Amino acid sequence: MDSMLREDINFINKFLYSVQKHRIMLSNWMDAKKRDGIESTPRQILLYEALEKQENIAKKMARDIVEMTPIWAEFFENTKGVAECLATSLLAEIGDIKRFGTVSKLWAYAGLLGGYYLASCENGHKLILSSDHHKTCPVFSNENDEPCSGLIKIDEHIEGQSPKRKKGYHFLFNGNLKTICWKVAEQMRKQGDDYYKKIYYGELEKQGYVRTLKSKKEETDPDKYEYTALPHAKIPKMHAMNRANRKVMKRFLSHLWEAWTALEGGDVRPPYVIEKLGHQGYVKWADLKQQIAETREKIKKVS
Repeated sequence: MDSMLREDINFINKFLYSVQKHRIMLSNWMDAKKRDGIESTPRQILLYEALEKQENIAKKMARDIVEMTPIWAEFFENTKGVAECLATSLLAEIGDIKRFGTVSKLWAYAGLLGGYYLASCENGHKLILSSDHHKTCPVFSNENDEPCSGLIKIDEHIEGQSPKRKKGYHFLFNGNLKTICWKVAEQMRKQGDDYYKKIYYGELEKQGYVRTLKSKKEETDPDKYEYTALPHAKIPKMHAMNRANRKVMKRFLSHLWEAWTALEGGDVRPPYVIEKLGHQGYVKWADLKQQIAETREKIKKVS
């Protein structure tokens, strides 16, 4: 992806979410006034409609521009659940995929690791880091807009927990990307391909919860289900669902990284847990793409 296209995607994404945020705020304010018996004036309605129009224009631009990227045709068109606007947000927050030599680095950037480090630099900055490999402080803190570069000392290693913001600490992860990934996981659970749904419900069962229908009637809406605890459940249901969501996010990002890196001519290596630790069951993007295509072809023949 060339730099100009990347900059346009970034700007359109920021513009869209900025306009959307203000449109929602105004809508809530106008609804509150209406509940108090105060009707909006024609001028207020006109300005609100103008904001809605800007949002719709930005959405159309997002759809148009993301379809111009090679990764749209290679990856997003071959998966279900992530539409153009959400795909634009992903591409905008990730930026240049060449920055991430491995998928683990992309996971770390999104704050999806199972541990983190609390650290401090010699100039007084407190940091939340993805690894202990950082040697100098990256916080931009002076009037010349340059990194602090003070020597870093690791204070504590937090294991088994995802990075969280902490008062007084610089959170050196992309919080926006993590939020978008949560939205992606929700979409994949509801509308995505069976592969990602199986990952979600498989992890949920591993944590001790199974999905059952609220009624005997056949339902396709995931929100019509309830979750029953099994004897081996050791954590609350919401924690189990969060773990399942996180597994879907990481698997989705790994496939996006594989497809995008291959398009950019980079070295596509399997995740660390596969390459070094020998974990089984991982399906590469090329194989998954073929599986999805074969499934869709079968559905076409039946219909």
